[in-house]
Amino acid sequence: MTARLSGEVERWADEAVRHKVWVRGLEPPPFDAAAQHFLRYPGVRGVEKASARIYSPFLVVGASGVRMASYGPFFEDPTLLARFTDERTIVLSRRLAKDLGDGAGDVVRLKARGGRTVEFEVLGTSDAYGYWTSPDERMYGVVSDRWMANDFCLSSDVVDELCVRFDGSVPMDRDGHVGVLDASVRALQPDNDAFSLRTVADVRDFALRDIGRDFFVFDLLLFLMAGLAGLGVLNGMLLATLERTRELGVLKALGASRRQIGGAMLLEALVVGIVGGGLGIALGLGAAPLVVGALESLVGLDLEPRTAGAWVPITFAGAVALALHSALHPIRRAHTVDAVRAVRTR
Repeated sequence: MTARLSGEVERWADEAVRHKVWVRGLEPPPFDAAAQHFLRYPGVRGVEKASARIYSPFLVVGASGVRMASYGPFFEDPTLLARFTDERTIVLSRRLAKDLGDGAGDVVRLKARGGRTVEFEVLGTSDAYGYWTSPDERMYGVVSDRWMANDFCLSSDVVDELCVRFDGSVPMDRDGHVGVLDASVRALQPDNDAFSLRTVADVRDFALRDIGRDFFVFDLLLFLMAGLAGLGVLNGMLLATLERTRELGVLKALGASRRQIGGAMLLEALVVGIVGGGLGIALGLGAAPLVVGALESLVGLDLEPRTAGAWVPITFAGAVALALHSALHPIRRAHTVDAVRAVRTR
């Protein structure tokens, strides 16, 4: 489950935040002037703004399509860019599209100023545009800033934060694109020491850490369940040892060595571990598609199809090792059995 959720985040990050850097804390410049300034630097493919945002009823972000023409769906199909700019259209994020059940050609209704309702045709679904780190919201729609001003009275001609998209020709670090952007911001506003940059690695790693934190309790429960399973094997073998006291005494009287008795008990534990581990893996693999399907329906996610991979043999080996470890104490108890006293016991 954790691997599938992590895979979904990684797939989303490849489309939504890959090669992007967010700039915050600018001394508000006109957006067009700032965009033209950044686009002069090598590797810059586009500039996004997100100063115009409104919930109506979901998050709607205003964008300048002309500044996003060199990547994503607008680059793949230039006719979409023309429609995005000239017509009342909207691009839905993949998560929102799945939640609404809408796709290209459908119509969504938004509440505009004065309480009136306006209809936007869904131009397509994509995570390439519009994502912003604050708020960290993946269910959103992107409309042209023309309609944000016309329908919602929200203008973003002047911005204090924006997002710069690079071409990925060099690494996204201080020696590559991030360093270029840092230098370009300082060239634009040489007296501004308050701006900050946030990279794709920061966003992706935060999301993955968030999944790890959410599933820590789940992993802890699994660890406790494994401990209970070990106690169950230990209890069962202790009871079996007590019930077979006379049998152990007879074996010792007949010359059975400590190694032979211990080996027999380890073999019994090995069989329990193999059968239990095999059944557990079979049930887990069988139930996983049902659980994943229920989660996808519940939260509206398209989880990355991933198998358990190396965890299958690791889990099986862990079950066997746990069973063998649980047999050690019963074996020690069996070695303390007095053969004469055990044979006389009725």
